[in-house]
Amino acid sequence: MNNQVTQMAAEVGLTYDFDKAIVANSFDAHRFAHLAKQNGLGDEAEEALFNAYFTEGKNIADHDTLAELGESIGLDKAEVHHTLAGNKFAINVQQDIAQAQQLGIRGVPFL
Repeated sequence: MNNQVTQMAAEVGLTYDFDKAIVANSFDAHRFAHLAKQNGLGDEAEEALFNAYFTEGKNIADHDTLAELGESIGLDKAEVHHTLAGNKFAINVQQDIAQAQQLGIRGVPFL
């Protein structure tokens, strides 16, 4: 399945390397995405997360990694750390999970 996804990604100009991917809990990455969205950078955050996970093999559960990704798209690194140190956007992610479950979605990413 990974080979098929890798080939499909290549057909549209994306490079996926599942051998590098670090399986991690994505809850904080989703909170990071909500922070970015609040700052008008939601699309940029999603692209950065996909690239970090699928291409670069970065741990998207790591707060330092998320802060670096945030800085790369224009967020304040300290704000990312502050957000992830608490529970900000946790309710938003839980609502996203509930909505996804109602739609029959069982995992991420879901496209």
